[in-house]
Amino acid sequence: MSNQPPTSHIQNFKHRVGYMSLSWVLVIPFVLQMIAATALVGYLSFKNGQQAVDEIANQLMSEVGSRVDLYLTNYLATPPLINRINADAVHSGYLNFQNRPALERYLFNKLLQFENVSHVMVGTARGDFIVANRNPLLSILSSDPANPSVIYYDAVDRKGRKLSRLRTMPQFYLKQRPWYRAAVEEGKPVWSPIFLLSDNSDMSLNANYPIYEPKTKKLLGVFSSACDLSFFRKFLASVKVGQTGKIFIVERNGLLVGSSSDRQRLPFKQQNGSHKFERIKATESYDTLIQATSQYLQDKFGSFKSFQKSQQLSFWNRNQRQYLQVIPYKDKLGLDWVIVIVVPESDFMAQINNNTLITILLCLAAAFSATAIGVITSNWITRPLINLNAAAKKISRGDFNYPMTVYREDELGELANSFRDMTNQLQASLLALQQTNVELERRVCKRTLELQLSEERLKLALEGSGDGFWDWNLSTNEVYFSPKYFEMLGYDAREFPQNLSTWEQLVHPEDKVWVKEILQAHLKDCSVPYRFDYRLQTKSGEWKWIADYGKVVVWDENGKPLRMTGTHRDINERKQTEVELQRAKEAAEFANQAKSIFLANMSHELRTPLNVILGFAQVMSYDSSLTPEQQENLQIMHRSGEHLLSIINDVLDLSKIEAGRIILDESSFDLHALLYSLESMFRQRTEAKGLQLSLQIASDLPQFITTDANKLRQVLTNLLGNAVKFTPKGSVILTATRGAKKGQNQVDNEKSIVFETLVFSVVDTGIGIASHELETIFDAFIQTYSGRSSQEGTGLGLTISLRYAHLMGGTITVSSTPGKGSTFSVEVQAQLAKASDVSPAPIQRRVIGLVDRQPAYRILIVDNDPENGYLLFKLLTQVGFEVQVAKNGEEGIQIWQEWRPHLIWMDIRMPGIDGYQTTQRIRSTPEGQSAIVIALSARASKTSRTLALQAGCNDFICKPFQESELFAKMEEHLGVKYIYSDVVLSSGFQRQEKPFACASLTAENLSVMPVNWIDDLHQAVLLCDDDEVLSLIEQIPQEYASLITELKQLTRNYQFSEILKLIDK
Repeated sequence: MSNQPPTSHIQNFKHRVGYMSLSWVLVIPFVLQMIAATALVGYLSFKNGQQAVDEIANQLMSEVGSRVDLYLTNYLATPPLINRINADAVHSGYLNFQNRPALERYLFNKLLQFENVSHVMVGTARGDFIVANRNPLLSILSSDPANPSVIYYDAVDRKGRKLSRLRTMPQFYLKQRPWYRAAVEEGKPVWSPIFLLSDNSDMSLNANYPIYEPKTKKLLGVFSSACDLSFFRKFLASVKVGQTGKIFIVERNGLLVGSSSDRQRLPFKQQNGSHKFERIKATESYDTLIQATSQYLQDKFGSFKSFQKSQQLSFWNRNQRQYLQVIPYKDKLGLDWVIVIVVPESDFMAQINNNTLITILLCLAAAFSATAIGVITSNWITRPLINLNAAAKKISRGDFNYPMTVYREDELGELANSFRDMTNQLQASLLALQQTNVELERRVCKRTLELQLSEERLKLALEGSGDGFWDWNLSTNEVYFSPKYFEMLGYDAREFPQNLSTWEQLVHPEDKVWVKEILQAHLKDCSVPYRFDYRLQTKSGEWKWIADYGKVVVWDENGKPLRMTGTHRDINERKQTEVELQRAKEAAEFANQAKSIFLANMSHELRTPLNVILGFAQVMSYDSSLTPEQQENLQIMHRSGEHLLSIINDVLDLSKIEAGRIILDESSFDLHALLYSLESMFRQRTEAKGLQLSLQIASDLPQFITTDANKLRQVLTNLLGNAVKFTPKGSVILTATRGAKKGQNQVDNEKSIVFETLVFSVVDTGIGIASHELETIFDAFIQTYSGRSSQEGTGLGLTISLRYAHLMGGTITVSSTPGKGSTFSVEVQAQLAKASDVSPAPIQRRVIGLVDRQPAYRILIVDNDPENGYLLFKLLTQVGFEVQVAKNGEEGIQIWQEWRPHLIWMDIRMPGIDGYQTTQRIRSTPEGQSAIVIALSARASKTSRTLALQAGCNDFICKPFQESELFAKMEEHLGVKYIYSDVVLSSGFQRQEKPFACASLTAENLSVMPVNWIDDLHQAVLLCDDDEVLSLIEQIPQEYASLITELKQLTRNYQFSEILKLIDK
């Protein structure tokens, strides 16, 4: 066997084909195609015929099997039916075993009635035996009660009358007959095993039915009806299965019941040297096909007991394929046979084999015809080609005058004409080529000179730029380094070998791996030049940063890189600058972190005492014994504390803004109510300074919006506060208008959310701001000259306001004229909302006690600050709670274990174990799992809240806290019910009618109306008739909308005295 690779065989085949004549090259493929086509058609026809035979054979066997099964079912149903009729006759009294003549006539009538049975008989328990027989002639066999040792065999006519006695036979022992014994043993209707008749003339299959006395269950006798198996064989022989197919029936033990074979009519044989007969097995059949089929089934499946369902098989016998179908057959009386159908394939394939032979002959005839036609055609094609080949050989030797004798009008004729034209063109081209060679030699000389000049210029350019140049031969690993390259590293050209290993030795060990990886990656993908920075060692041993730039410039014909060039640039100074900048950045980040830590600590240290100040101010304000002056002093103290808290919050907010930790807390609210609350808040301050405060709301301004209400309120509060602070006289006006709509789609594109542009302007007539100060007015801790003169503020209000405006999708603009006033305009984006989206502001009332019939709530306070602990103790005990105070975490755990409080107020920052650890220890016990712990922290950050909840706290409150917030949390977690005072505490901003003082309206405002109208208004006010007053207000023209609004507000608030003051003026 050859060990050559497949490619060598292909090359040898091509080499041999190359030496073949063109005639054979044309003939052989044509002939091979013809033979292959006819052979393929013949083969496919043969396979299709064979497949069709398989289907026909299987259909035929299925049909024959169904017929045999149906015949057996119908035929074998008769004997059991006769027995059942006979038994019913006995049980009904119609038939009596004692009346022998009547019994003989009855059995003989049944024999004539059912022609499919060979004999009907009965055997009684006392030994009587009567048989009505059909074969070989109508007869009756009966025992003689008078002579029990004999049986009479009498011929009868069709009416049952005895004609003659054929013979007398010796009596046999009835109870040993197979049919009698089978019925008695089973005690029910049953088939007896197939047995030989007493005269050995054939085999019999009996259906047996035992008869019992109904009351005593005593056996009376056995009815038996026999099937003559010769009927089976006749039916099977009448069924044709192909030409030579066979049908046979076997029992599960392999004994043959019957077959369609002429050579095996009787399925039993005589024993050698005796007069006894025995049944034969199917494997012993005289029919060779039946014998072979049975043997195949026996060998493949072990026995006939393996077949539980119909199967179609095939096997080979004497080099012939046999189709085979096996069908199990069973009935209700225990019959269990197997029907086998076998058909030789040759019964169907004879015609197909004849067609195959004809196809082969046609293939041979087609091959001979194709060969003859191919030879003729190839000679006709190759003759002009031979002439053209001879002419080509002459031309190759320089002879352009060889005559071509091909004159045809087909493609070969066109080829000859083209060949003549080509010869003439080739002759002219050779002359032109000689002239071109001379011109090319001249141009090469010129280009060589230009290339030398170009290389000189490139060398000068590289030297002028300060970059080193290198050229790497990838095949030899030789590298050319320019003199500037050596100078950059401090080497001399003679001590610097021109190869790749020299460069590798100079690369910093930390850079060597990744530098090689970049170079290898560039060699795989050379489409883009590479650039990277790395370190090389100088002659002095120092490491110098180098910027390397290069690319592949030459490839071979397969795309493999052959040459790479590039430059080196000294970037050591730039790298040192970058290191210094990184150090400065790290120092700035460290300083910023230190600032954040400082602010957080300062916030905690300031909020803790401030919580005490504000808390006790609230507690003391509830004392009814205080004088008005003392109440005023408490209010001043409370306002000063609130002012200090706002300064702390401003500093923390600026820190959060700089760190990017401020986010919008959007909610739906009533914008008009917010504006009215601001006006109410600043009215007292403006009146105290003699200023006029005005709120102007545009008619189309939306009332309900969604944005961050607290941040919007803080921005407007800062602007109004500055306006009031820096306005010694005149007015302060707050206007709210609607800007242009801006549509924005949600991410899921399900609907479009429309954002409204809202513009709020604060206009004052104050001292104004210089133009050179407008550029820095929004910088942190920067104040104008007037701000510094006032000695108030931190310089953070405008900075925070601008950042909040940006966060809400807007900005703040300012215009000012020194001495005339300023205008600050805030623009924000807000989504429209509905009234149903706005949660009503809770009504807060002061808690003065606990509702009766509640548990005695135990409250534990854990706080290391005595003042804070005492403040909480005071607030909680005065309304009825039982309170204990722990000064640290350890004491808090001890009190909790002994006292089991309902709720724990846990300070976070404490010496020793802090509030987080204390809560975790309480939670670690089984009893502490259900404890309620609320954290109290002076650190107002979401991080502190998150840490507290993670430690196990149920809730979180920031110091300084409001009294109402404290009681609300206890109500939420404990379900406490309080007793409230009638005093309503302000909370947030609620929609309220605008209160106006006399200063809001002037007599000039009323002068726009007629005198009689003013007189009617005066009369209605004196009578306090609000309906009449409102009716008169409706008569005011709409262009005086402000007058209408203000008069309605005074009327709804029953401030008739204010209206009278205006009328009197």
